[in-house]
Amino acid sequence: ARSAVPPKTVARMGDHAGQQLVAVKTAIEGVVRNAMERLLEKQQDLPKQQNRRRKELARYFEETRRQLISLLALIRWQQTHLHVTRQCEDLIASLQLHQGHMHDTSSRLCLAAQDMAHQYRAPMYDVRTAV
Repeated sequence: ARSAVPPKTVARMGDHAGQQLVAVKTAIEGVVRNAMERLLEKQQDLPKQQNRRRKELARYFEETRRQLISLLALIRWQQTHLHVTRQCEDLIASLQLHQGHMHDTSSRLCLAAQDMAHQYRAPMYDVRTAV
């Protein structure tokens, strides 16, 4: 089974919900591990037919080469834009903290409203009973 290759390093992965940062080291390890696993699979799965084996290995090497080139481009981009990445990380951390405060505040306001509704509920009497 293939392991998932992290498509980005020190950048956001996936869609906007549930994202996580991936270190450059982790991305490189993922690409290399994936390449090694696929090579071992090909070694075991390919028949002894030399022509087919050569074509499959050439396809494997080309795919691995593309992954490594993409990883290299991403690392070079990350190095030139490191200050932007750090600013984005700081902003995300600040916004997550703000979101937590807003959630806590809304929960407390809801509880306070429920308490006040019970505490200040005055009994309602009709005029005949009151007089």
